[in-house]
Amino acid sequence: MSEEANSSGFACSMGEDGILRLQLARGTVIDLDLVKRIEARARELTGEKPGPMLVHGDNARNIDRAARRYLANVVGPTAQAVVVNSPIGRMIAGVFIGLSRESLPRRTFATEEAAVEWLKGYVT
Repeated sequence: MSEEANSSGFACSMGEDGILRLQLARGTVIDLDLVKRIEARARELTGEKPGPMLVHGDNARNIDRAARRYLANVVGPTAQAVVVNSPIGRMIAGVFIGLSRESLPRRTFATEEAAVEWLKGYVT
């Protein structure tokens, strides 16, 4: 875990492959404030150009209702891959994705490599 993630609750970086990567601090509850801070950092890194996003979801504990509502209406990435190592975690993430009303292409993966391969199709 990076020092940045420990101090701010997340770390966000742009890969040379055009994929934005998000790492959350352990035990993170994703609330509206955190979502807005992540959104601001993502815009700094992307220059406001939408692109694909890879989220390392193992450290997230929960996402609150206000954050989910906000994310349903915000213009964000062109696609989102959530990497979760545990089968139970992938199942839970899949349920949240299935309940989402967004038209955003979103999938869960067991490895970053598989997620990146899928996201490459959304790099503009």
